[in-house]
This record gives sequence, structure tokens and C-alpha cells, in this order.
Amino acid sequence: MKKIILLSLIVTALTAFAETTTQTVAIDEFRYQLTLTADNGNVSSATATVLGFSNQGVAEAMIPASVQYEGQSYTVQTVASEAFKGNSTITSLTIPASVSNLNDYSLVDDCPNLTAIYVASGNSYFSSYNGALCNKTSTELYRIPEGITSYTFNAKLKTIGSHAARNCAITTVLLPYGITTIGEQAFYGCTNLVQIVVPGTITTIGTDAFAQCTALEHFYLNKKTNPIINPATLFTDVNTANVNLHVPADRITQYTQAGWTGFKTVNDQNVPAYDAEYPNNNNFRVNIVTDNAELILNDLFDGRAMIVKTYWNNTLSTFTVPDYVTINSKKYAIATIGDHAFEGCSNLTEVKLSMHLKGIAEEAFKNSGISGTLALPYGLNDIGANAFENTQLYRLVLPASVGAGTTYDPVHVQFLNGMTHLKDLVVNASTSRMLSAKQWNLSSLPADCRILVPMDYVSQYKSHSVWGQRSDFIQPGAYDFVTSNSYPSRTPQENYDDDSNFLHVAIISTQSTTYNNTSYRGTCRYVYHPSIAQNTNPPIRLVEVDRTCEGKHQLLVVEIGDSCFAGSPFTSLSLPKSVKKIGHHAFYNSQISGNIVVSSNIWSIGRDAFSWCGNLNSLTFEDRNVPFTEQIFGANDYSFEFIVPLDRINDYYTTMADWINYDNSPKPPRDHLVPYFSTDQSSRMFSTVVPVDFSSTYLDEAYIATGFNASTNTVTLEKVDKIPANTGVLLTGLQDYRTYVLHQPAEVPAAPSVNHFVAAAMEPVDVFTQEGGYYWNGDNNFVRPTSSYTVEATYAYLHLDNAQAGDIDVKFKGGIPGDINNDGVVDGIDLNIMVSILLGHDDADNYDGRADVNENNEIDAVDLNCIINIILGN
Repeated sequence: MKKIILLSLIVTALTAFAETTTQTVAIDEFRYQLTLTADNGNVSSATATVLGFSNQGVAEAMIPASVQYEGQSYTVQTVASEAFKGNSTITSLTIPASVSNLNDYSLVDDCPNLTAIYVASGNSYFSSYNGALCNKTSTELYRIPEGITSYTFNAKLKTIGSHAARNCAITTVLLPYGITTIGEQAFYGCTNLVQIVVPGTITTIGTDAFAQCTALEHFYLNKKTNPIINPATLFTDVNTANVNLHVPADRITQYTQAGWTGFKTVNDQNVPAYDAEYPNNNNFRVNIVTDNAELILNDLFDGRAMIVKTYWNNTLSTFTVPDYVTINSKKYAIATIGDHAFEGCSNLTEVKLSMHLKGIAEEAFKNSGISGTLALPYGLNDIGANAFENTQLYRLVLPASVGAGTTYDPVHVQFLNGMTHLKDLVVNASTSRMLSAKQWNLSSLPADCRILVPMDYVSQYKSHSVWGQRSDFIQPGAYDFVTSNSYPSRTPQENYDDDSNFLHVAIISTQSTTYNNTSYRGTCRYVYHPSIAQNTNPPIRLVEVDRTCEGKHQLLVVEIGDSCFAGSPFTSLSLPKSVKKIGHHAFYNSQISGNIVVSSNIWSIGRDAFSWCGNLNSLTFEDRNVPFTEQIFGANDYSFEFIVPLDRINDYYTTMADWINYDNSPKPPRDHLVPYFSTDQSSRMFSTVVPVDFSSTYLDEAYIATGFNASTNTVTLEKVDKIPANTGVLLTGLQDYRTYVLHQPAEVPAAPSVNHFVAAAMEPVDVFTQEGGYYWNGDNNFVRPTSSYTVEATYAYLHLDNAQAGDIDVKFKGGIPGDINNDGVVDGIDLNIMVSILLGHDDADNYDGRADVNENNEIDAVDLNCIINIILGN
């Protein structure tokens, strides 16, 4: 206990020597309260508080970080409450980095000429934004100088402190999206304030926040959930009968029920509250609809935004809806054009829509001046009632996406109301929606308005209870966009003659796809349109660009639609390898000519896709699988050829079994079938289900087996130029990987009276099971298998009844005279072989009888003389 008492006495004795003194002094233009703390004569703290000016003050007041007095340096840490209150001289105030305490908002009260408060960059507690005092991170606003007449708020702002803008001279308050709190009397006494915009992120508004704002004309409050606060506590001494209240378009009733009454108007001229405004783009305004990240047409956004109506400048003639807006470093897709957004813009003749647009709300373009063709972007789902009422539009293009919305009832049944100038309604929309039981209102459409629908839904539209009432004006020709650089401005007319230079396209998918190492934003198909008959040179391309929305969609062409080019006069055609499907009647009765190569990528070809194409020379199929189930050609020219892989010809042949020989057809469809093959072998056995004319190909060595010498086990081969179907032959002299197209003959020859080759044209054959069966070994011999040995379909095998054991040699009859080694030329090698045979050095049988040049069944000097004469050209 005694030790504790002693320690206490020691501490008391030490602290008794610490001394703090204060004094008020004037140093230069400021008055300060100086505070000095000393311990045993050693200064431990020397700080200064700014009390105000030392006289009437200076215009540009710069508080120093420290001051010197009587040899002591004092750090300026505090600016006192009301330090500059009531001073009319000061125009700017700079606060040093040393200041850590500003006692309250009133330090610059009643300073009418103060237009800026600056804070040194090194200050740890405060900052300045556009001349206003804020916390260090600029998320809370402390004070806007009273002399500022126009102020842009920081996008990062979350809180406006109590009295922060008290008595300031600003005329418009546009608070940033993201703000949550407005303090008490924040804008108290702002008598010049005409317009206030509060975004939907607000959660708290303090009492008398807008008291004595006597000039107020427009108050925008974009809070979807009704503010609990009584509006009477916000507008003390403000005559709200002079104020136009603007709230969310769909929340007027809720606000009224919550006590927001007594205003001059609510949503004057249908102008609602909003979240952000863009003065550099015709002052267009947006609401943030969602704040959740999502992919829209494969583009990632932080949410969705909606364009809302504003007091548009009446001179607005064109408007481009941006794809997105950026707010607080977040990207929001412009997904909706809100109610009445462009209503009454009588001078607006052209609008370019966003590629990410999902909906157009009711009366969005009512009484506007838009005219000509309006193609709505693919991806749009919803259209509100009377959206285009009393406009000059004569063609409206509804893409396939229209009607696919699920959030609420898509495609309002009244969306066509008031479209009295419409001549063409292009409905490429979801048939399940458009042909539902809804009572569509088509009554305002002009009597001669055409309704263009997808090719395969014409009959369904015509039989529909409502759409069918206009059956005489329903025809095929719907599309999502055209391939022109822009939709041309043109006057209404009865046909599509001015569309003849364009191709019409429907989007299949907006999922990104990669082809040949290039990325595309989706896939598309060419579709039929009524003026295709005037198109003489269709530019069928690998990629098309949807220019409806400024050409930002690059789409891979993967399909040719039903009847797409039926009856078209163009003559040349090249199908990109990206194409995977060709629709029914795609080129029916067209003027295409030449040879069309159908790539292996194509997996589907529709009925009569190439029928009645009288100028078409051939169709060549790369695919080894049959890409169709119905007849794809008929009534073509007599010389037309259907060229398919030999190893799949049977599949094609079988599939064509029920094909019709159309009227005016020069010959049945199967008679146009032509096989082709390539090989790395010099010879092969061959047969096929169609007749072949070898003389019209590179093949000039095709042989049938017409004789057999049992004593020598030699089969005699005779050259043929043509064969009927299902005839076995041996092909020799083949060149590596050359493609051989085996044309059908103009006249089918009779089957040979003798041919020991048996065709395996349709089915593979196990030669081992065939008594007397031999297979070709590729080396001038036929071999009897000792176990199972299968020759595939389109090959052949040798069948002999009286063969001796061992291999069967061949003797060529009708080959090139003197070509003993059968290499295709008669030269010194053949002469040497002949001399060797005569000298008895070689067996003549090894050369299959070819040494008997004069064919007298003897090999002698006469044969040698014949070879010499052949070499000499005699």
C-alpha cells in the first residue's frame, strides 16, 4: 500500500509542471486562437484555430498550414464555427492539408460571393469537388458555397449533409444515381432553385430539405417505393401549387395515396422522374431498371436502363439510341423505350434504335414524325399499346424475337392502333404468340396494308380467327433485316421492286459462334422476299451484317431458307462452306447455271431445292452421307448430272427410289446420278448401280473378263468404253488421288455376253464363300482366298468355275499394241523384253499375252518387228 501511495505522489508531482496557454492574435489577414502546451518548459503541442478575418477580409482567402508568433510555430488544425459568416468580400477559400476539424457548415454562412472552397491535396480528412467541401473520399458533401449558380455533383456522392447547400444560388439540382441520403435543410433557402432531380437510389430525405425553395417549378423523385416522409415536411414555405411533381410513370396512384398531393401537376406532359440525364445527346434521360449483371446479345452489362420522356426540344429531327450508358463506371444497356418517350416529337423523322433494345412501351412514338421504314432490332420482345399511333410509318418490321418476352404480356394487342399510313407489316415474330387466341386489333390498318409472314406459316395466318380476316393481303416475305447499308427512304408502293438489289435475312441465333478461327455474333439464314425475281446477282456471302442497329451484328450465314431464291434470274452461285441447310424450293425454277458444289457441312436439303433449274449443269456432293430425305431435283436439263461419292452412291440411289419423273423431265432422276472417286492405287475392281461411260473420263483402261484359259490359269481381259449398271470391271492405269467422275453414257450399252467379273454393286461380298471366287491383289493376279475375304460394295470379284489351284494370271486383249509391260507407252523397255522372250530369257506368259503383238497366238520375230515399227512410228 505504501508503494502505491508513493507512486501516485510522484505522478502528481510530474504532471503539475504541464501548462497550457491560449491567446487570440491577428496574424496577417486572419485572427487565430493559439494553444500552446508545455511540459517543464518543453513545448509538446502548438496548434492554431482560425477564428476569421483580422479585418474585412480578402477575396481569395488561403489559410496557411502554420503560423509563426513570438518565435513559436503553430500548426493550423481547426477552422472555427461561423469563422467567415456574413463576409461579402470572400470569393474563394483554401483549406490547408493540416486542418483536421471544421466545426460545422456555418463557417461560410451568408457569404454570397463565395464561389469555391479548395482543399490541399494532402489533407487526410477533407477534399474539394467542383469548388464544394466534401469528405476525403468525396462521398459526402459538406458545403456548397452560396455564390455557386451551377453545380455538377460527384458521381460517387452518397450523402448530402445537413445544411450542405443552404442558401446557395444554384438553379438546378441533378443528384447522381447512387445517392442515398439528403440531410435536414440540405437545400434550405435556395431561392433560385427551379428544378430538383432525385434518383431512385435515395433512401432518406431530412426534414425541411427543400424549405424556402420558393422558385421551385419541377421536383423529380424517382423512388419506386413510396417515400414514408410527409411531403409537407420537405417543402416548408414553398407553394407546392406552383410545383410540378414528377414520379415513376407507373407509381402515380401510389404517390397520391401516400399524401403527395397539392402539386400543380403530376408528371406534366407525361414526363416522369428519372435517374440520369445526358445533355450532350439531346438531353435524353434514363431510368435504371435493373442493377444486376447480365448478358444481352452476348454483351455483358451491369444492368438495364430505360429511356424516359423529357421536354424534348421541338427541333429534334433525328435521334440515335445508344447501346448503353455509363453511370458510376457501370454499363447499363438501353433495353427499353419508356411510355410516351418520344410522343409529340413532330419533327423527329428518323430514330436509330439500340441493338440491345428489349421493349418499346405504350405510346412511345405517338404523334411523332417518324416515317418510312422502321425495322425493330432483333432481340426486342415487347411493344406497348398505341406505340406508333399517328406516325408516318408505312413499313414496320417485327423481328422474330417479338412476342418472346416472358416478364409480362408481350406484344400488346393494341400495338398497331392508329397506324393509318402503314402499307407493309412484316411479321417475322414468334407464331406461338402472334397466332394465339389474343384479340389483336387490326382495325386501324389501311385496307391495302400487306402482312408479310414467314414462308412456312402463310396458311396458319390465313386461317387464324383475326389475322385471317385480312387473308387476301397475307403473303410470304417476312425477315429480320435486309443486306443493304441502310433502309432506304422511299414512298409507299404495291411491290418490292426497290428491294430487288438486297437479300433479306432472318437471324437464327445470337449465340457467339466461331468459324475458321473468326468469331461471329450469331448465325442467320437468307429468306424469301417477293422481289427476288428481280435480283440478277445475289451476293451470297459467308457473313452478313445487321445494319438495323448501325451494323454491330456480324452473323455467319448457315442456311438458305425455303423458296429463298425460287424463280430468281441470277445465273452464278457459290455456296459458302458455312452453309449447313438449304430449304424447300430454295432455288426452284431459278436461272442458276454451272456446277454447284454442296459441301460436306450441309446436313439438310429441302424438297425440290434444285428442281426445274434448266440451266444447271451439275450438283456435286462432297458429303459421304445423304443430306436429304425428299426429292431435291427434277425436270432439269437432259445433261444435268447429280455427282456423288462412289462409296455412298448406293445410299443416294436408294433414297431416290421414289423420286418422281416430273412432267417435261427428259429422263428419270436416277439417270442423272454420277459417281466419282479418287484412289492411291494404280488399279481397282469396280462396279456401280448406274451405267458408266469411261471414254468421257480420264479412264481409258477399263476391262471386263471375256475369256479363261484353264490350262494356263489365265483370264483374258478386254477393254470396254461403256458398261451398263451392275457390271464388274477392272480399272488400271489409275493416278494417285486424281478424281475420276464417271459420267453416264448417252445410250446404255447391252450387258456383255461373257464377263467373268461379278459386280458387288449394292452389297459387300465374302469372296471366300463364293465357289470359284477370286479377288484382285492389285499386282496383275487374282487370288483365291483361304479364309474370309470381303470386297466392299462398288467393287467386283472374279468368278471361275474350272480354275486350277493357284493364282489366276491376266492377259490383256485390246491393250496398246506393243506395250508389253503395260505402262501406257511403247518404248525401248518393251523392245528389250521382247528380245529377252525370243532368246528364252523370260517367260512370255509373265506378260499376259501382250508380247503377241500381231495376235496370231505365236510370239516370234514378227512381233519384234512390229514393236520396232511402232517405236519408229511406222
